Amino acid sequence: MQDVKGKVLGRSMKAVIQDAFEEENFISGVAKRIVSECNIEYTYFRLKAMNILPCRGCNVCTYKTPGECVFKDDMPAISRAAASSSLTIKVTPIRFGGYPSLLKRVVDKGPLSAVPYLVVKNGRFFHPPRYGRKSLIVIGFSEKEDLQREENFKAIVAGNAYNMQAPYHKAIIIHSPEETKTLERELLGALQEVQR
Repeated sequence: MQDVKGKVLGRSMKAVIQDAFEEENFISGVAKRIVSECNIEYTYFRLKAMNILPCRGCNVCTYKTPGECVFKDDMPAISRAAASSSLTIKVTPIRFGGYPSLLKRVVDKGPLSAVPYLVVKNGRFFHPPRYGRKSLIVIGFSEKEDLQREENFKAIVAGNAYNMQAPYHKAIIIHSPEETKTLERELLGALQEVQR
């Protein structure tokens, strides 16, 4: 495993880890440890401890106060950290094939980090990123294997990556703490891909 980690050290990286679990979990611990061992500087956000208000879809942040929500919450801390990073790692339980509300609120406020105009790519509209393109790794946990929900989860991650214009994205799904070695291996592989 040391050889793989050594390969990830090719260039300086910064990451943001967003933890959407309600309680302590093994996935966040593994993610922080692997990222640290790869000498990637990171900022960790436990979303449960933060006040993230739901997006109201008012578009004020897009057109009147670009990059700033008029409803004050803790989202600016996440946005500032993400602006100077090249990678976002989300660790989350899988709920009905998607994200729990804690993480959904953060994702819905993505336009805060985008420029205030739309472009079209492959027939879809999106706001280009204000602070450069960021890679995305999402680690989901589901106690029961459910192929349909897991495919939905992967599709949501891919859609988020498209909207972010992420140069690289990966969805990793874990079902139990016994899969820790699998998680380590997949996360290291994803970090290598981000470096390319």
